[in-house]
Amino acid sequence: MSIIVGFVELIAKNPNYQGEKRVYSPQTLSFNTARPFPMKLEFYVENFLYHLSLPDELIVYAYILIESLLFSGLVSQYNVHRMVFTALSISYKLTLYSWVSDTQLEVIGGLQKGELVKLEKELLRILNWRIKFFRFKEVYEKISRVAIELESKTFREGASENENLCDFDDNIISTFSELEGFFCMK
Repeated sequence: MSIIVGFVELIAKNPNYQGEKRVYSPQTLSFNTARPFPMKLEFYVENFLYHLSLPDELIVYAYILIESLLFSGLVSQYNVHRMVFTALSISYKLTLYSWVSDTQLEVIGGLQKGELVKLEKELLRILNWRIKFFRFKEVYEKISRVAIELESKTFREGASENENLCDFDDNIISTFSELEGFFCMK
């Protein structure tokens, strides 16, 4: 089970994220891009965590930061990557004791030089500089539950697709007997 999958699924449940319409809000204008980011959000988050060797739990802090934006309808396909990256970088700076420069973070996130600080200020301004990290356990359980449900759903779908396993096994057995006959020439 990956907590990243649950995180992305919770964001994908947002109705504005599913549609092709842009969300024009003066609050999130600096996060908008001309077209949706070409990389899937799941891989984008994994890339961030991989480059900095960070634990998956950092995603919970990032979700706490953008949760209110999801419910207010300010997140769309045109701004979700930059919002998530900004939330991840703020979470990284507030919760971990290691240090990476903003320039290095901007390279990882595909941002222009000096853009990360502006986005962090904008996100914190939207949140009124209030971060509710005390909800960590509750949000962690919520994301984990969604990830487990999604995993069990994909497992059930995979099991229904493979109902003819007996036929498949028979084909394997006959194939092995043919190979055995070919190699065991006496």
